[in-house]
Amino acid sequence: MKFAKTYHYVRENTPTWNQLTILGENSVVKSSYWWLLIVPMAARFMGELENPIKFILANQSLVFDLTLPFSWKLFFFSAVAISIANLIFSLSRPDFTKFRDYGDFKNQGRTPRFLQHCLWDARLEDAISVDLEIQLDRLWKHHKPVGSTANRQTWLDSVFKEREHFQPDVDLNFDKEHAGIFWILMSAEEKNKPLLRFSCFVFYFLGIGAFTYVMMENILFVIKQ
Repeated sequence: MKFAKTYHYVRENTPTWNQLTILGENSVVKSSYWWLLIVPMAARFMGELENPIKFILANQSLVFDLTLPFSWKLFFFSAVAISIANLIFSLSRPDFTKFRDYGDFKNQGRTPRFLQHCLWDARLEDAISVDLEIQLDRLWKHHKPVGSTANRQTWLDSVFKEREHFQPDVDLNFDKEHAGIFWILMSAEEKNKPLLRFSCFVFYFLGIGAFTYVMMENILFVIKQ
């Protein structure tokens, strides 16, 4: 029972896949893999430099102190944490959430038949099936003609039925229903895989937090000098 409550809390309160996209598709954040190579090499190079560095210019001795409160270990931890988060994001993000909106869905050549298959697959997933069915019920009741005795499945079948000829009034109405089903699927899929979403968020939080700490520490050190 406690696990079910915790699972539900995590599912509803962890940033969605679409919200995590702000970090997951950010070019700077995605470059963290390179830092896994650069940081160890930079740390070794800086460790071999003589400090302070002395130069003779115009018969005057110039001294440059390279000392900074810089933690290479913390910086490397930041790169590792963000890289793990990027890996979780790229491997676990549901494909359906990669569509920006219904217009993007159609512009990529996706058909109502594809939408129907996505709906079938989603209804088989225990994690999202309950919410999905509730949302479908609401959409069906909203579009259900007054006095109609057809059940929800009959309505769904008619929505996805292929028609030989374009009928403006009928097809435009069904397009609105397709858009409604698209957004129902999107709202369900963007909250799917809550434990992986939570793990992804935690690693982003730790990585960015460690990086911010290192930067702020050095900025304050320079200001005080």
